[in-house]
Amino acid sequence: MAPGFPERADEPRVADRVWMSAGLAAWVALVGGALRWGNSLRSRIDIGVDAPPFYGRFERLVTDRIALPIIVGLAIVTVAPILFARLTWRWVPPIAGSLSVAWGLALQRIDGTALVEPLTTKYDYLAGVRDVGTPLAYLRHFTEQLHRYPTHVKAHPPGMVMLLWVLDRCGLSGARPLLVLVLAAWTLAVGAVLVALRAVAGERAARRAVLPVALAPALLWVVTASDAVFAGVTAAAIALVTVALMEGSPGRARGDRLAFSGGALFGVALLFTYGAVPLLAVPGLVALRARRLRPLLVAALGAVVVLGLAASVGFWWFAGLAATRVEYDIGISRIRPYWYFLFANLAAFAVTCGPAASAGLASMARRSLDAGLLCLGGIVAVIATDLSGLSKGEVERIWLLFVPWVVSGVATTTETMIPLRILVLAQVACGIAVPVFLRSPN
Repeated sequence: MAPGFPERADEPRVADRVWMSAGLAAWVALVGGALRWGNSLRSRIDIGVDAPPFYGRFERLVTDRIALPIIVGLAIVTVAPILFARLTWRWVPPIAGSLSVAWGLALQRIDGTALVEPLTTKYDYLAGVRDVGTPLAYLRHFTEQLHRYPTHVKAHPPGMVMLLWVLDRCGLSGARPLLVLVLAAWTLAVGAVLVALRAVAGERAARRAVLPVALAPALLWVVTASDAVFAGVTAAAIALVTVALMEGSPGRARGDRLAFSGGALFGVALLFTYGAVPLLAVPGLVALRARRLRPLLVAALGAVVVLGLAASVGFWWFAGLAATRVEYDIGISRIRPYWYFLFANLAAFAVTCGPAASAGLASMARRSLDAGLLCLGGIVAVIATDLSGLSKGEVERIWLLFVPWVVSGVATTTETMIPLRILVLAQVACGIAVPVFLRSPN
């Protein structure tokens, strides 16, 4: 039995397992339905993707490269639950983040594609660094010149390109420094979500979620996508604000510092991606639960300061968002049907979260626990983003910043409901299965 959860009577335990089964069945039905519907549509019209609901192509790949991930996966299933149960908490977040990156690198070997290859295409941020020239002039004219820039640059504020420009001027140009940044940012994202979960629900609940979060199949896209940087910055910002919200009144000064720092960092996240906005639902729900408004106001001040500084040097965030919406509407999205991708996005996202996430959602349907609060905020963010129509396909990469928050819902499960090793095995198996059948350029 997982520590911190009381024993339950046999009848509720059976009911819990029924809900677990129903959650897994819903996960399978969602993914299967999106595959079937997508293939049916694709046979009649061009929907802008060749492997709906994913961006890529279906192609079975079974070679000797699969041996290492299988061996590593079995070792993780066997040893990792014991290791993380015995580690002192301060080591859990960084080691979980490191394990996550290591597992992602192991999975990437199945495909055999060079790690830096997706980062060096003409569509990505590195291709936009040459457009910077003079930074202040670039920021002042970023919105009006948006149509000239690479695809990924068009879809985001200028923060990522400016960061890469700074790295270039420091002698860290090219894809390899960017890859290191991507991996470090995801390590931070995993650790930050676990810190936030511990602040809201306690250490025992957070430990329950460590491995399902760290081993989410999203890692297949994490190690080759700059979006992992957005996930890391956003998660760290929300974790700071969450900890501030859970601080008692005796810690007001420290809480204000944490909240302001988190808000300022969230402002930085907004300069990387417009998609961070829906994740405001996470600290919003925590504030409602804690019945505290002051840390949110202090955090908002921090974000306003950062966005105000950006505006003072030439980039007005709201004008950038409006220009991005125009570019999005005239791009590939115009041929992608809204109603299909409204459904398909959720299916692709379900795969990136892994089947363990379905157990968390099923458990949350029966329980009202603090352990599910962060997950609920993540779900609100996903639904809002999906309904907006600003993501039609490719969400396996674009929605990386939502993944750890939603998967954290497994903290609401108990060992009597579903053993931790089963959750870990499900994540590992899904992580191996996806690259065996899907070739993704991201």
